[in-house]
Amino acid sequence: MNNNSTAINLRKINQIIGDRYLNNTLIPNTIQIKLIDQVIDQYAKYLKKDNFTYSPNNHEAYMQIFRLWRLAEHKYLEWPYEKNDHLHSYLLDLINYQATESMILKIIQRADSLDAHGEHSIAIQYISILNRIYQNKNIEDELNFAPRRPKRSLSDSNRWCKEYIIPALRRYKYID
Repeated sequence: MNNNSTAINLRKINQIIGDRYLNNTLIPNTIQIKLIDQVIDQYAKYLKKDNFTYSPNNHEAYMQIFRLWRLAEHKYLEWPYEKNDHLHSYLLDLINYQATESMILKIIQRADSLDAHGEHSIAIQYISILNRIYQNKNIEDELNFAPRRPKRSLSDSNRWCKEYIIPALRRYKYID
C-alpha cells in the first residue's frame, strides 16, 4: 500500500483536498462528505488493528487522515466511542497537531454531555485528549509543517490550558 502508484496518488489527492478545505476553496457537498467518510473509515480499520509496532499500512492510513486535516475532524472526534486503544492513540496524535480553540471547546462540551448522561468512561477518553495538549504545549518547529497547515503556538496552548483545559482536567480529577 505504501509505494504503489495508487497510494502516491491518494497522498496527493488527500493533501490537495485538505489544503483546499483549509483555504475555503473546497466546500464539499453531502455526497462528497459521505465518500470522504467512507475513505476515513477504511483507514480507521487499519489503525484499529495496530499493535503499536511499525506497520507501513498503519502509517500510511494515519498519514492519509492527517493530510485531510480539518476535513477529517468530525470523524476522528467520534473515535472515543469505538473504545479502541489503537484508534485513541492515533487520535491523541492528530489532536496534538491539529488542535484549535473551537476543537478544545467541542471536546469539553462532549465530555460534559457524556458525563451528564452517565457515560463517564467515554467522557474520560475525551478528557485524556486535553491532557495530551496540557502535557505537550509546544509543537516542535522541527516537525516542519508546511506553512499552509496551521499549528498552534505556545501562547495559544498556554491560554487554552489556563482558560479551558486545566479547569476541565481538574473537574474530572485528571490532575490536582
